[in-house]
Amino acid sequence: MKTKLNFKIDNHSLKILIIYFSFISALELLAYGVGGFFSCVAAYVWLFTGIFWLGYFLFYVGLNIKKDVKAKDYLLAGVFLGLILLFLFFIGNVSFSDINPDSAQQLAEGLRAFEKPDLGYTGTAFLGYPARQYLIAAIPAYIFGANVWTLHAGFGLMFLIGLTVLFFGLRDWLKKEGIKEIYVLLPCFALLAFPFITEYYMNFEQAITPVALTLLAIGLFLKLLVSPNIIIVSAISYVGCLMADSYTPVLASLGLLLVFLLINALSNIYKKALFSVSEKEKLSSSVGYACIGCAANIFSFFIATYISGRSDRITEFRENTSVFESAFSSIKEFLTDANVRFLGIFGGLIILYLVLSLTGRLLLIDALISLWVLGVVFFSDYMVGYASYEKAWLMQRNMIVIPVLITCIFLAILRIVKKHGLHLSKPVFIILLIFFFFAGLFNFRQPHNSFRYFRYVQPMKYAIDYISDTLKENGMKNTDEFCLVIYTDNGLEGNIHDYASFFFPNAITYSESGDVYDEWIDASKICLFFAEDDRLKTLEPENGHGSENYIRFLRTSMDSQTYTNLRYDSEVTWYRKVMKP
Repeated sequence: MKTKLNFKIDNHSLKILIIYFSFISALELLAYGVGGFFSCVAAYVWLFTGIFWLGYFLFYVGLNIKKDVKAKDYLLAGVFLGLILLFLFFIGNVSFSDINPDSAQQLAEGLRAFEKPDLGYTGTAFLGYPARQYLIAAIPAYIFGANVWTLHAGFGLMFLIGLTVLFFGLRDWLKKEGIKEIYVLLPCFALLAFPFITEYYMNFEQAITPVALTLLAIGLFLKLLVSPNIIIVSAISYVGCLMADSYTPVLASLGLLLVFLLINALSNIYKKALFSVSEKEKLSSSVGYACIGCAANIFSFFIATYISGRSDRITEFRENTSVFESAFSSIKEFLTDANVRFLGIFGGLIILYLVLSLTGRLLLIDALISLWVLGVVFFSDYMVGYASYEKAWLMQRNMIVIPVLITCIFLAILRIVKKHGLHLSKPVFIILLIFFFFAGLFNFRQPHNSFRYFRYVQPMKYAIDYISDTLKENGMKNTDEFCLVIYTDNGLEGNIHDYASFFFPNAITYSESGDVYDEWIDASKICLFFAEDDRLKTLEPENGHGSENYIRFLRTSMDSQTYTNLRYDSEVTWYRKVMKP
């Protein structure tokens, strides 16, 4: 059933699209090149366009739920909802998920952007990355306040939106191809079986953003192939333009999206079907020119950031390293999981797909995807980036290939099954879903596989939780001014200021080791002391001379809180003292 918002692309709507693309492209270039008024206008056009797309997404989801309920088709939507609820379970759940100091700094930058006239639209933030992505991630905290849930939601909800758009895009594709729509659950659940997806999802930081945007792009592009209209083309434009201003690895997805838009444009203009659709509908040259306009619009957004001087080192490569040697080693490590589990249980299937596609056994599109995957693997290792991390950590740059490979392998299998008249039996389908589900549960329980740094700073997330509870107990807000002192002998946990920049922006923070009371602490304000052991009972005065504040500190009662870390099967105890002025 068609809806009123299913606007077809004809000569009239094409002109509207071209005018729209020309306007926002020119505005973007002026925002970066001139700034001032143009930057402010571009920022609010972009922001309110994003609000429109969020509203349309919610409307579309509600519309499809209504259709399923009316048709009494509860199974497909119900099972997918179960998958979404599984991911939602980890938002705000510190027993499993992390409180990342990097994401705290990123969202702090995003919140500060709201105070700027142009929302920091053309600026950079954390480590020189484009600031726009952090503004989006900070929206939950801007509305509901800074807390663990809004920190996680800022990055997690975009991933869930991307997964939902992929679900609807694949579902429409299957319906068009005359294949059971229930099969759409397989690639969606298969994502659970990739340990990097579950690990970095629970890390709730910018590293998951490229995956979320790639999921969005795949789902929207599939819908473009099934039912091209100005709504879908405009949505692809928004997502593609956002890719230009997000964490660097997503630029590879942006490049692939541009190539596929141009391929689809040529397919429509020259009336030659390069993507499989069952029903032989007349290819439209208007759709082709709309795709060209969309691609040009997206490219203009990237050019605007490039000309103005990107700070994320996209043109810097490792010196004194052989290109061929680096290509061979990076691809070998990727395919064999030499440094860390990346492909995992899908290693054999993915290698088979790469071999078949590159030897011409599959479609030309599959060969293009395979070359892109190998290119991503090579450049993620060969590019310098912000710093020279260990190999296991660098692999997170490759996460964008996971949704692309899963989707393409799924579609390739469906083509083969359909061509030979095969059918996936119900028991096999159910077994696969259950297997992927329990593989996901297993992965969610695993200690950090790639981001191993977080193995050693697990106590900090409980400290943040304890500090937040302490403020509430004392009738304070997280935005109040107070002194916050952390005693820890773990050098990796001395970055309380990074966490506080988001959770306690007005706190005066101190990080101490040893067992000495620091006389620099401003005791004229309420002071919160936290330690990983009971040393708060026996702190010695600085220089051996106890001041009045030191005496007050000793007389302040101490209590503690013990937390259970379900992911690491361990317990964490923090001790505290609250010294009032």
